[in-house]
Amino acid sequence: MSFFSGSQLTDPASSFYSAFNGGLSGLSSGFVIEDFENNATLSGQFEDGEEINGSTNDGEIASSINTSVGSFTTRGGTGSGTTCTRFDRGGNGCDNIALQQSPGVNGQGNIFPFDGEWALNTADTSGLIWNVALAGGQLFESVIFALRDPADAGQRMLSIMADGQTFSTGRLDNETLTLVQIIFGSPRSSATIEIATSTNDAFTFDGAVVGLAPVPLPAAGWMLLAGMGGLVLMRRRAKAAATA
Repeated sequence: MSFFSGSQLTDPASSFYSAFNGGLSGLSSGFVIEDFENNATLSGQFEDGEEINGSTNDGEIASSINTSVGSFTTRGGTGSGTTCTRFDRGGNGCDNIALQQSPGVNGQGNIFPFDGEWALNTADTSGLIWNVALAGGQLFESVIFALRDPADAGQRMLSIMADGQTFSTGRLDNETLTLVQIIFGSPRSSATIEIATSTNDAFTFDGAVVGLAPVPLPAAGWMLLAGMGGLVLMRRRAKAAATA
């Protein structure tokens, strides 16, 4: 598995979107993207019991949020900062992530698409866990995602963990956009990605891309191609014999 990151860009934003689109263009077998803009692709409940699907509100979620690219939940910890205050529906601090609608808060907000309004926010908890999975168990081999405003408060650290490997960085400037690509060593139907900061160091997560694995040609297909090749060879020999 390989980590490619580190596109930590503060200005101009156009450089970030150019890098993001460049990552998408390299996914030759196709991809699935979740930008949290269409709540018809989302399911779960907010902290106060309201269903996410069909709601036009934002706020802290109750357990996990299910999407077209898998599910998301918190790493743990209880947030008590001003970002939490924005999303806390229960008045008891934030112990889970939130679905966020623009306008942003404390430098956190929508990332993708450029003119979008929605993203996930860690709500001052210690980060999030992405359990990657596609409909029907479809195989994938890479992921791309974007973060806004991590590692600028608290312990000022960011760690991204997957398959026993870790990518880490120290303090980042306020509102920094970080682009991450993880390439797995082999096709898979599931993966767990953990993105860690300290509590009260909220960040937004957006543009979750899952790069599909190439679909292998069935064995019967290879046999058919081999048979066609043999047929062409036989025809050429027969033609050569007739003209000899």
